[in-house]
Amino acid sequence: YSATVGLGGSGGDGGNAGQKVAVATDSSGSVTTSGVSAHGILAQSVGGGGGAVIGVGNALTASFNKGRGAAGAVTVNVFADISTSGDGAHAIVAQSVAGGGGLVASGTQTAAYKGGDGKSGDVTVNYAAGVKVTASGRGAYTFWGSSSTDPIVNVAEGASLVGGSGGAAMYFEGPINELNN
Repeated sequence: YSATVGLGGSGGDGGNAGQKVAVATDSSGSVTTSGVSAHGILAQSVGGGGGAVIGVGNALTASFNKGRGAAGAVTVNVFADISTSGDGAHAIVAQSVAGGGGLVASGTQTAAYKGGDGKSGDVTVNYAAGVKVTASGRGAYTFWGSSSTDPIVNVAEGASLVGGSGGAAMYFEGPINELNN
């Protein structure tokens, strides 16, 4: 089984994504997912049209159209444990992409599609002290981030981040990537 999907704007101005995207987990609970590409948190700001195409391991062929439009900042604050199990099931996916685009994920493959004209916002993920974040599937990360600016990850003392088999704890896709501990 395979599928062909389209992602992004179709010429002209797709519009701006807005000011910002903010996600925070509540310290009194936890986030748990299971299954192929079952991400714990997916936080995006996409200006100019686009979003996410999530598959379950079958072949996906993406067609991509560039557009125009600014993307806002994306901030994820992690105050609770996150656990994902499944191939390519990232604990956190955070992306800011201008000019249309987004991501295509299926099984152990996740790809960013970056757009045309526009300015992307900052991507920032903050892991609080003592949280345990685990992505145990093949090719799964505790953080998968993409922006045409510089993704920033702040890990507080005592936080534990464990990526899946065949992967690492984090994957950054930006011109300069910043990890603070």
